[in-house]
Amino acid sequence: MTPSDDRTPEGSGPPPPPTTTDTSRARPSITRITVGAVLLLIGVMWLFDATGLIELRWRAVFAAALTVIGVSLLATARREPHGGVIATGVVLGVLLLASAATPLTVVTGAVGERQERPVTLAETGADYELGVGSLVVDLRQVEEFPDGARISASVGIGEVVVRLPDDVGAEVQMGVGIGEATVLGESQGGFGVSVSDEIEGAPTVVLELSAGIGHVEVRR
Repeated sequence: MTPSDDRTPEGSGPPPPPTTTDTSRARPSITRITVGAVLLLIGVMWLFDATGLIELRWRAVFAAALTVIGVSLLATARREPHGGVIATGVVLGVLLLASAATPLTVVTGAVGERQERPVTLAETGADYELGVGSLVVDLRQVEEFPDGARISASVGIGEVVVRLPDDVGAEVQMGVGIGEATVLGESQGGFGVSVSDEIEGAPTVVLELSAGIGHVEVRR
């Protein structure tokens, strides 16, 4: 009787366990996709504004970005964690509410630094606007101020600084969505800042200053 061979023939053993693929590395997270989509949306809208196809308003940008985030949350409900997406949505929601709380209309446009030094003013005053950056309106060179003239200056994101001559008075109306408002060194800051103040002097002009996010100031 021939003894049995206990060796297992090659290839006849149990199959190896199936290998698993780490799909978390192969598939980008919903947070990255959503943030990328939001950045792409803002970039495209900014490009259209720069080429003159549309007039960019930050309220519309924030609202559109929130829409993108809402759609992504609905599409991936119960499948992935959404901590980063929700945090981004909260930030955009605060910005949208802050811009809505600004009592003065903020019209966005160019980007950069702008300095205005008018020598004359029309009877109705003047309007100055900037999208993102620093806007300085220096009124100290104006030869004659029409009493009651309105001077408006606004920025979407950044700062607005108005400089008055020493003897000229002003009725100041300020609105800031998120940031700070300063009148002759006295400041108020936070969300939805609204300031009404008077500066003694004659003649008197009306200053209407606003910023969506940033700082507005009147100084001598």
